[in-house]
Amino acid sequence: MDLKHLISLKIVLFLLSVLTINTSAQICIAPAPVEFNETNKIGETVTTIVIQEGVTLQITANPYDAFGINGSLLVANKVLDYETLPDGGGLTVGISCMKDGVDPLNIRVYVIVKNINDNAPVFANNMYTLQVDELSKVGTSVGKIEATDLDGDRLYYRLESPMEEFGLQTDTNPVILVKKVLDYDTIKEVTLKLFAQDTPLSSPVVHTTSTNIIVSILDINNRPPWFQPCTESIVGTTKICLSPRYTGTVNLNEQAAGPLTLQPGPVHAIDGDKGRNDPIRYTIIEGNTNDTFIIDQQSGAITMQKPVGSASSITLIVMAYELENPDLFATTTVTLQVVISSNHKPQFVKPKYEGFISEDAGVGSLVLESKSTNIPLQVQATDADFSDGINPHIKFEVPVDSDFKITPDGFIIMTRAASPGNVNLQIIVVDATNSESSTASLSVEVIAGVTTTDMPTTTNRPTTTAMNTTMATSTSKTTNMAIDTTTNSDTTRSPYTEGVPLPSGDFRTEDMIALGVSLAVALLLCFVVIGFLAYTLRRFNADWRKLTEASIFRSSLSGGSGGPKDGVQYTNEGFQADEDADSLTSKEAAELPLPQGPELNHKVTEILETQHSVPSKSSNGSFTLPTDSSSQNALDNTDNEKEVKPILTKERRMEEGYKAVWFKEDIDPNDKDEVVISERDQDIDHEDDDDDDDFDNDVNGDDNYDDEKEEEDSNFAHL
Repeated sequence: MDLKHLISLKIVLFLLSVLTINTSAQICIAPAPVEFNETNKIGETVTTIVIQEGVTLQITANPYDAFGINGSLLVANKVLDYETLPDGGGLTVGISCMKDGVDPLNIRVYVIVKNINDNAPVFANNMYTLQVDELSKVGTSVGKIEATDLDGDRLYYRLESPMEEFGLQTDTNPVILVKKVLDYDTIKEVTLKLFAQDTPLSSPVVHTTSTNIIVSILDINNRPPWFQPCTESIVGTTKICLSPRYTGTVNLNEQAAGPLTLQPGPVHAIDGDKGRNDPIRYTIIEGNTNDTFIIDQQSGAITMQKPVGSASSITLIVMAYELENPDLFATTTVTLQVVISSNHKPQFVKPKYEGFISEDAGVGSLVLESKSTNIPLQVQATDADFSDGINPHIKFEVPVDSDFKITPDGFIIMTRAASPGNVNLQIIVVDATNSESSTASLSVEVIAGVTTTDMPTTTNRPTTTAMNTTMATSTSKTTNMAIDTTTNSDTTRSPYTEGVPLPSGDFRTEDMIALGVSLAVALLLCFVVIGFLAYTLRRFNADWRKLTEASIFRSSLSGGSGGPKDGVQYTNEGFQADEDADSLTSKEAAELPLPQGPELNHKVTEILETQHSVPSKSSNGSFTLPTDSSSQNALDNTDNEKEVKPILTKERRMEEGYKAVWFKEDIDPNDKDEVVISERDQDIDHEDDDDDDDFDNDVNGDDNYDDEKEEEDSNFAHL
């Protein structure tokens, strides 16, 4: 009811009360319309009626029996509830005023019951259930749940979500929205609590209520089949399944009856959407040559329709798909190894073996046959399917938690220090091609304080002294021997049968090949060294030849093999700088040692006889120069020469057409004889061989004499 309507009602009631007054005798006066709050107390005064003395009041009209008279007071006999009254809450009470000797006067009292906030909000149910698909987008509406308030007040809402998966659209509009992407495999339902109150959330709470909401996460059809067993993994927001390949064996030229036995189990897949569990179907899509195999579409069991004719592995590709949605599928491989059928399983030669080892033997030591020998214990097994009883595919096994390992050749190795006493083990021999096996018992006595390698040898069989570690380095298959005792012995080969004498005293073919390769490599290295030395000697041969030639030439000039006179110095330093930076000085050349050898046994006189010409003194005191036809051949025949000294002095005259040369051993530098070699006077024609390169042109009478003399000086300077 609005304010205008209320005011109009009061005015009308007041006028009616006034008109009903007996103007001739006003024994009581009706009050104006009265407002009275609901949820009142019983006996609470509603209004006071003005009356004359001796006047009594009596209610003639009492709606809902809600009022009573107490003297001149109109009181409430009930707790009034606005929500149970007619619209507007207006009530009219009829009262009769009575006095002796006066006619009764009837009046009306109008009571307007006011509505106050006395009711809390109410939800229709204490529990609500909603559903939403997994992987729904953020902001997707799940549902709307509202409360009611009898007082008609505006309500405000608040939602509690455990992981804030959901939220409200606004605090006055209780539409529940998705706030996070939901995964059925992670969470299948969420319990929410929704609160409603009749005051703003920031104001003190007057009346409030709540209800529970369960939101179920629905698993949608978004994942393909998953082959089992599988390892689930999460990549980002996507969950995947990593399943192993299936393996098995079939016999060559034999058709197996019933489904094939596979590892890690039969072919089986489930719906990746576990909440749906849609039907799965199977088919072979590749590798089924000649339709040898068939797969059950519903169970996935693989059976043979015909035998396999070739001994090779077969790989089948199997697909699993959803029956209702074939676009959701997955594939896997089934690898079948074709093997030769076996009628006998491998058997140990003896049902029980006994061995001995000292606790001081150390890790990697072999178990011995007895206490008095160094013969290692070897277990052996035979297979009747082979004519010689030797199955190359067998392997030996011992419990993984024991202190011993067994090699493929059957030798027992200690992998951890063992305490003195008896160790009883069960050893197994397995055919790797078909997994057939048999067992035998092994008893190892660990002897206290006695090293097995120190025991006396009573037979000619090889001992185990050096077999602990050194032979364990074989590069073929000895990984888990003394070097690494932690790996599986299935992948190793006995190191004690390679590189050591066998019981018969022979060596294996592999050992002899290795020895031959080693010797070949050593021989090749020797050839390389010899070649290098030869190259080095040849490289310096020219230098030795030049020095020897100079020595021979100097000896021929001195007139004998005795060398120059004592105290006489020969220098050639003045000629060294003639564009010959690599030439030796006289002092450096004199200090160089002469090569020695078997060819340097001839005397100087013999060498001189091999010269085509030697220096000779002319009548005018000049000398003719010897040619060099055989100096190169005689360089290796000087055995008694001790030092080499150049024969030219430092000075020379630079006038055009003249050269000064001194040959005397004791010439005084201040008293020089100048020898003029004229172009016209000297016309010497030597009949030497073509190898006289150094001195042929010194006395040649052609027009290029000066140039040839300069070349000659350069050659002498080089010597």
